[in-house]
Amino acid sequence: MSLPANILHYGRNQALPAQIPLCAGSLTMIYENGDLRYIKLGEREIVRRLYVAIRNRNWDTATNVLSDVQMEIGADSFTIRYLCTNTLDDIDFVWRGELHGAADGVITCRMDGEARTTFLRNRIGFCLLHPAAIAGAPARIEHVDGTTEVNAFPIHIAPQFVIDGEIKPVAPFNEMA
Repeated sequence: MSLPANILHYGRNQALPAQIPLCAGSLTMIYENGDLRYIKLGEREIVRRLYVAIRNRNWDTATNVLSDVQMEIGADSFTIRYLCTNTLDDIDFVWRGELHGAADGVITCRMDGEARTTFLRNRIGFCLLHPAAIAGAPARIEHVDGTTEVNAFPIHIAPQFVIDGEIKPVAPFNEMA
């Protein structure tokens, strides 16, 4: 007995979400079911995926179910608005999202949500995945206090810090380049 190709490749036998090409000035990317993927400057990929995740105390991710999707797509800009519902066990979370790409190459993302149940969570918010090709590349980080540091993107994926039994978030920053 052979399995359908989508089960073998993606773990489920469902059609893949539509992939819609977008531009924000000189940036190109793909919109897919609330996510921005493969953001490129010219031929260079600078972001693999930008998305919102709602994760419970065990880091299980509640599936994003989109509705009321509204798209305004131009030659060098876009605005996409949608309503998203996330349910998983005791999680019932609803939020409105907006993705805006301007002709000057600035991408702005917003979410405004409400928990309709009380639940323990490890993450509610945006996640940004860098492409593997930038591992070890130089990085300049501007902290919220205005100081900057030059470092390198990590070569290996590291777990989130746990100090004295408490999960610590990534340090706040204004900009990473």
